Amino acid sequence: MSVMVTIPSGSFFLSTYLNKAIDTNNISENELSIALALKLPKAYKRMLSTVEYGSSSWLLYAQKLALVDGGYALKLASFYQIEENTDKAIFWYKKAIKLNQTIASIKLAEYYFEQGKYEQAKSLLVTHNNKEALSLLVEIAIIEGDIEYVKQNLPSLKRLGESRLLRLIDHYEIINVFDSFNQNGQQKLISQNKFSANNAHCENSVQLLATNLDNLQHAESLIHQAERHALYPFFCFEQPKYIPKHWLVCNEGASNAIECDESILDKFGGFITSRYVGFVLDQGGANVNNGIMYLDRNDNVNVFTHELSHLLGFVDEYALPKKHRICQSAQSDMFSHNVVVLPTTFRGNKNSVLNELSKQVPWWKHINNKPRLVTVNKDEWRLDTSNTIESISTNTQNSQKLGVGLYLADTCHQANAKAYKPILHVTQLQYNEEAFPSLYLALTHENTNRFSMPSFHYNVAKALINKGQDLKGMKWLSHALSRERIGSAKYQKIKQGDF
Repeated sequence: MSVMVTIPSGSFFLSTYLNKAIDTNNISENELSIALALKLPKAYKRMLSTVEYGSSSWLLYAQKLALVDGGYALKLASFYQIEENTDKAIFWYKKAIKLNQTIASIKLAEYYFEQGKYEQAKSLLVTHNNKEALSLLVEIAIIEGDIEYVKQNLPSLKRLGESRLLRLIDHYEIINVFDSFNQNGQQKLISQNKFSANNAHCENSVQLLATNLDNLQHAESLIHQAERHALYPFFCFEQPKYIPKHWLVCNEGASNAIECDESILDKFGGFITSRYVGFVLDQGGANVNNGIMYLDRNDNVNVFTHELSHLLGFVDEYALPKKHRICQSAQSDMFSHNVVVLPTTFRGNKNSVLNELSKQVPWWKHINNKPRLVTVNKDEWRLDTSNTIESISTNTQNSQKLGVGLYLADTCHQANAKAYKPILHVTQLQYNEEAFPSLYLALTHENTNRFSMPSFHYNVAKALINKGQDLKGMKWLSHALSRERIGSAKYQKIKQGDF
């Protein structure tokens, strides 16, 4: 005996029947196929529940639904945003907006904000009167330096309960950035509150600057994380300060080292009291250029402390560009704590060669078996780094373990000169994640400021002179010189523009 199921033939009645069957979970495969052919949304939803999220089948059914259901358009937009498919993410956000998904405008605006497309973000937000929209508009105003807009909307932020944003605006003194002008109309940065308690006579003070709240918070976080690093006691840090983005002219390409027009500091840098300045920008390769450090928002504390070591006079132990100035020839004098660039051969008797090396190697006193550093080859002396592993210093704990000597470094490899480092193993100067050796800490104490970078004033001086603004440049150069001991080797190098 068979049972016949009658399905209504009229399209209206058929759709009603099939929708009810889906709701009651009493639908056959044939009926579900008919429901899909009729493009019933409930059929698509049922199929979605049976397939893996993100699969081709899930995308197929989600797209069918997203044409008429704003919620699914929003889900698709979020999916493609995570997948970094910009075009499809924007398409589905816009579709969700047309289908009256108010939150989609906020989400798309946030997406534009992350991409730095502030005008597109603002066009989506201005018609909304809620906390999320106003908060994002205020953050954009901060980036663009529209402090008046920020001021005007402080009461609204308070009324809407946006305590987080209000706290950050107050903490980083955003409103005060334009408050102090001198008679020439130059912007004066806000008063500076030091993080470090021991900065009364701090020779290596650092002022980090950023153009938005996220980067300011990241800068402050890096400073706190760096407290655990061995070099932290050599520095004191100002509270990170805000500057509007339009004050800067920078190349922030993700694959390139960050570069900025450093002459712009002539407009406001005179009110920075620190020796060094650091910019925390959205993207680009971290680096130190004399007295200015560049970081991006994704750099971690290992990168930060690596760059700080450069300010103190440590040189990279990975391969530098062949045209780098320190790699062009053998050094005439010591220039860093951890790297020397020496000729491949020496002439004279052994004692004279060792005497010359003692004048060129900052860690010379940490090497015990100095005579074994050189071997004779006909009438020339050559460095023999294979012997130095047995030269165990008693001056530092790290040296006792590793053997201090002259080991080939990857820094420079020229035909007539090679780079050497004091210890064999890999350090933080080669890979950010590696440890900073205690020997290097000892060398920092021994030559605290001998190899440190000139102050940021030197950068400004060179940038202005390169633009033909010699009078302004010389004024900044005098500021750089005032921070050095008169007559010292570093003083002379700065005076001659030789850094």
